[in-house]
Amino acid sequence: KHIPVKKVWSVDEMECDFGALSDRECIRITQDIRAQIAADIGDIVTPSIGLSSSNLLAKIAAEMNKPNAFEILHPRDLPGRLLTVPLRDVPGIASGMETRLHRAGIKSMEDFWHCSPKQARAIWRSVEGERIWWMLKGYPIDKAPRKRAMFGHSRQLSGDWSTPKRAEDCLRLLTCQAARRMRKENFFATKLNVSFKDQNKDKCGGESHFDPAKDDHTLLRHMLSLYAQCLERSRAERIRHVYITLHGLVDERGVIDNILIPTPKRCARKRLSKLSDVIDQTNEKYQSNIVTVGLQEQPPGDYAGGKIAFGRIPDAMSYLKRVQARGEDSL
Repeated sequence: KHIPVKKVWSVDEMECDFGALSDRECIRITQDIRAQIAADIGDIVTPSIGLSSSNLLAKIAAEMNKPNAFEILHPRDLPGRLLTVPLRDVPGIASGMETRLHRAGIKSMEDFWHCSPKQARAIWRSVEGERIWWMLKGYPIDKAPRKRAMFGHSRQLSGDWSTPKRAEDCLRLLTCQAARRMRKENFFATKLNVSFKDQNKDKCGGESHFDPAKDDHTLLRHMLSLYAQCLERSRAERIRHVYITLHGLVDERGVIDNILIPTPKRCARKRLSKLSDVIDQTNEKYQSNIVTVGLQEQPPGDYAGGKIAFGRIPDAMSYLKRVQARGEDSL
């Protein structure tokens, strides 16, 4: 309503680009956003807003004096208050990176401010260190867009659902959920990983390679085969955690028929792919899981694969399934 959103970073954080607006206009817009949230939601949910010349500095500013804070880190005032920020409060500096910085003699923001961009690159062992260094100086440097690498889900199991058979049922749900997300972004998978942790927290897993596939039938067949092999190796009596990953992704425009596969088999694969598309379209139309491949019973507690991850915003259909599985009547 007030400013275009440049990027949604997580369920509660977004980046907006104020472009060439003056400082006064930027401040007015942030005040309007704050007033709009208060009018629409109330005083309970309050925003923390940071304003600066790079998204990294803006995020640091937003973390200052939370909750309900509004802070500006203007390039002309740098380093200023930035020198009081702990290294761990800088996005991109976790415990492991902090240890590396300490080994390099950088133990405070002031130390980092006075190092060189080449030194930052050497500490990170990548260009990311230099990018962070320049952004802390106020330069708006965007990351190159990341290429999607995988689709996956996991689930912790308990009670009756920790038996090998029930764990397999859960893996069926998670595989179909991951496949649906993959199809929605127009990808095919060429690899599938299955793994689980048993009652002793020992992990067992395997990987399957195949020609590009996106349909539930093919992916479930590979998943079930891998899972059976893992069970035979581990002899697990109870399964505490299951994981499924679809990767080796190929954009649908880059899929080429394998001419070494007999024609009837190629035609069957195309029919299965089309069938999965029709199932997705039907479920999307009715906003419900009314068509599934095999019986799909939901584990207790929550919709399998539908939890709202911090960094991934679910689509409306995924959230509706989650609400329906919990028996809620309204959003």
